[in-house]
Amino acid sequence: MTRSRPSAVFISTCPWPNFLDDELSDFDRVMRVNVLGPMLGTRNAARVRRRQGRGGVILSNASIAGTLAGMGMMTYRASKAALIQFAKSSAIDLARHGIRLNCLVPGHLRTGLSSFGQAGADTALAAGIEEGVNAVYLSNQLIK
Repeated sequence: MTRSRPSAVFISTCPWPNFLDDELSDFDRVMRVNVLGPMLGTRNAARVRRRQGRGGVILSNASIAGTLAGMGMMTYRASKAALIQFAKSSAIDLARHGIRLNCLVPGHLRTGLSSFGQAGADTALAAGIEEGVNAVYLSNQLIK
């Protein structure tokens, strides 16, 4: 069995504003980075692979946020859901050329952006919030 290396890898991330304060320009920017960019890259990589006649693999990177509803990050979640569906449909369309398309969907990673901590918060209140956030993170992990 021959293993193929990815022909192209597309990773896109974008900060997200509060949905109620979201400007159309913010929505457009997130969609252009997280959906249009990978779509154009996929199309261009697939054209090269088709011309070479060797098939190949194209990888995209979405997020579990594109599969689960949750508070905040609505535009980001919608963009990642769109990328997941684009990858599924592209995989079907490109299969006839021997091109596989996979979309990585990593789970939650605790980072400074996702910890929801606030400087100067009451210690007991902060501990209760952290406990609730941890419960949400654990409940959103996919069972393998």
